[in-house]
Amino acid sequence: MELPMISEPLASGPDGRRGRIGAIPVQVTALLFFIYAAVRAVMVSLTYDESYTLLHHVLPGVFYPDTFETMPANHHPVNVWTVWCSTHLFGTSELAVRLPSLLAYLLYLVATAGITRKVPSKLLRVAAFLVLNAHPYLVDFFSLARGYAWAHAGMMLAWWALLEQLERGQVRRLWLPVAFSVLATYGSLVLVHFLLAVLAIQTVRFVAAPRHLRRASDLLLAWMLAIAGLAGLLPYVLGAMEGGAFGQGAAGFWRGCISSLAEHLLYDGPSVDDPLVVAVPLVVVLLVVLLATWPRGGRRRWSEGNLVVLTLPAIVLGSMAMQHLLLGTAWPMSRSALFLLPLVLVPLVVMLTGPGAGRWQGVMLLGLAFVFTGHLLANLNMSHTREWFASGEARKLFGLIVKDAPDLAPAGRVITVSSGQQCFGVSEYYRMRLGLEHLSFTERLPDQDFAPADYYLVESWGQELVDHA
Repeated sequence: MELPMISEPLASGPDGRRGRIGAIPVQVTALLFFIYAAVRAVMVSLTYDESYTLLHHVLPGVFYPDTFETMPANHHPVNVWTVWCSTHLFGTSELAVRLPSLLAYLLYLVATAGITRKVPSKLLRVAAFLVLNAHPYLVDFFSLARGYAWAHAGMMLAWWALLEQLERGQVRRLWLPVAFSVLATYGSLVLVHFLLAVLAIQTVRFVAAPRHLRRASDLLLAWMLAIAGLAGLLPYVLGAMEGGAFGQGAAGFWRGCISSLAEHLLYDGPSVDDPLVVAVPLVVVLLVVLLATWPRGGRRRWSEGNLVVLTLPAIVLGSMAMQHLLLGTAWPMSRSALFLLPLVLVPLVVMLTGPGAGRWQGVMLLGLAFVFTGHLLANLNMSHTREWFASGEARKLFGLIVKDAPDLAPAGRVITVSSGQQCFGVSEYYRMRLGLEHLSFTERLPDQDFAPADYYLVESWGQELVDHA
């Protein structure tokens, strides 16, 4: 028994009531995701990278990076621009700083809901939505003021616009997915590979389309947007290459890029020494889906959409490999490689719900949704993020010191605090935010003892070093 095709109309009847009713479970699920991210944006302390961006880029008005070594390379243009607007309107609280990322999350949720809206079964529609969203490491970046939120939002909007055009057989407005891809690239430079892939796909679609359906101005506008977007990033790219920022990453694809991403996707789960532990099951699932939907004639014939959703990720990976081989740039890792997750999951969802999908494909989709949702629920928290775990409750720690300090030292005495890198990295922000001028902070670098201090903020790997202070 086959599921209805993804391209079949969702609504039935003159008013489309079934379509609107079927969308309610997805809308409720999306609202829950958004509320969770919004509460975390308030509760979780600012991270080192957010603090650095705010204090060294946003508040001074550095709208375009001028240095490219290590921390300065964290300048993500669209993040800096939107946070500048937000902080000038609402102040410098954690929520105000992270408000643009929450807006990006809203766009991401709308796009993923749009991608799944043509799945006729309400249950499978929710399952498809969960497969695209239920990842704690992904949700982290929508509650942090980092460019990755806009990168993933732009990427998903581009996917949605492209799939809508494929469904309708439309070669007009070819520029729209390209425009969203440019937005993604300004969120994270590594998404330039996605931009080039989308531009290539749109160009091929234009050339292959009948003349009466295409309009040269649409393709011209798409190319103009891409060229303008890339031109705006060219000084950034050249500076990053000269400053060595492109050398920061993984030396290998499997043991580096994929292994670091897999370890972070597991969140607070076990450490992954061998990336194949995660990669092999994913590859097996993709191959099974590919074989199950292989064209066999009739209704099981592949659509243009099937071909495109498989070709686009292949172009992205091929472009990354060529850059690595020809220019010697490092592979992205951990958060920089996170875009690979939606890059793979969108084709997976389309293949499991598209033409030729049957009952067992629905079962597979439900199984993936169950596993991903269980993993998300097991890692729900309001205290930390995966990548900046140590500073998740820094604000609370500083507050405790402020309350306790009067009992330790007379009024007017400077209170010294020694901490690891992450808490030290946010101390400047909280000194400004909470009025901690009477606190003096020193940083414990890796493999060094703590400096003598009144208070020690100890990260998990430095506890034994306190005795030597």
